[in-house]
Amino acid sequence: MVSRTRAKWERPGPRSGVPRLSRRESLAVARVGSRCVDSAALNSAAASPQPCRRMAICCTKLLATVALSAMEPISGQEEKAKMPIGAVPDRYRDILESTTLGHLATVDPNGRPQVNPVWFICEGQQILLSVKSETSKYRNMRDNPNVAISFLDLTRPDRYLEIRGSVIELELFDNLSWVNHLARKYTGADFDQGANGEHRYKVTIRVDSWTAQN
Repeated sequence: MVSRTRAKWERPGPRSGVPRLSRRESLAVARVGSRCVDSAALNSAAASPQPCRRMAICCTKLLATVALSAMEPISGQEEKAKMPIGAVPDRYRDILESTTLGHLATVDPNGRPQVNPVWFICEGQQILLSVKSETSKYRNMRDNPNVAISFLDLTRPDRYLEIRGSVIELELFDNLSWVNHLARKYTGADFDQGANGEHRYKVTIRVDSWTAQN
């Protein structure tokens, strides 16, 4: 239905009394017409003795209601491009260097999101974590490396940073050396809730994109 009506919009008859729409306008209207124009009205217009004129009137009303720029659908790639890529700016480094927790989002095998508070250390364009091998978040990251982490400013909860990225390494530790490194950042002392011989993984996350509110 859309392709047929679009063809009529693109070539109104010479006696219709309605100016020809540009290709960009016609495509924009076709893409959102089903959301903004009542389908019964479109069917009635198509059956009219003067379908081109009736359709053009629908187009005019639609274009007057919605700005042309808003009609263009945003592709997944365009949506992704809206998030800045590259290094996180220095103006957010204070959040990453503080003792705020990261809120790690992973995806389970059923496609459901899971969020856990985690200790972290930021090194350049990487976020480093420690997870135990029996946890769901470890299994989720092993099976699906795509993650997101949000970090709140401890002094201003409305200020935050979010990063999205991929797990690029899972390094096994059977001692407390790595988790002790994390514990010193948050507590000023070695980790006192574990023992050597327990399996923990150092998780390295590459930051691919970020967004923030300052």
